[in-house]
Amino acid sequence: MNLGLIGANGSIGTELSFFLKNDVNLIPITRNQLGSIFLKHHGFSCRICDVSKENDAKRYLSDLDTIVILSYATDPFSGRQTRSSQKINSDIIKNTIKFSKKNSTIIYFSTIRAFSNDIVPNTSNFLMKSGYEKEKINLEKLLLSESKKNSKRAIILRISQVFGTNQS
Repeated sequence: MNLGLIGANGSIGTELSFFLKNDVNLIPITRNQLGSIFLKHHGFSCRICDVSKENDAKRYLSDLDTIVILSYATDPFSGRQTRSSQKINSDIIKNTIKFSKKNSTIIYFSTIRAFSNDIVPNTSNFLMKSGYEKEKINLEKLLLSESKKNSKRAIILRISQVFGTNQS
């Protein structure tokens, strides 16, 4: 089984890469050369591509049986959501579903904060959802609607804090 990790160089992606290294044919996917350096140093063979671009997605995702989407774009200067980062996030989901194998499974890592105050009362103030929570909820809905349109299997995993051997 070929398993691709989009956003493999992030905190969760790095941990998951090391966790799965010996169990599947793991293919870490990073957006740029810099993002792949740590993984390559540890023996991973990375694919460097921007899945938000149709040509890259078409070229690098078509042979993957399962694709895990870990990436989450924010403005590099403020760390917040902008219209351009929202477009990148939605394009990653759309392109992953559109250009993955016919019978592939797409797994999207979301956040427990998508439940917001319903489940986790301390996640936001005054019963309002943050921009992060709203964006994650929108991306979850997009994943489900696009996967249904394209007859793909989609799974959403809502996680909380992740601490592993590579994190202090």
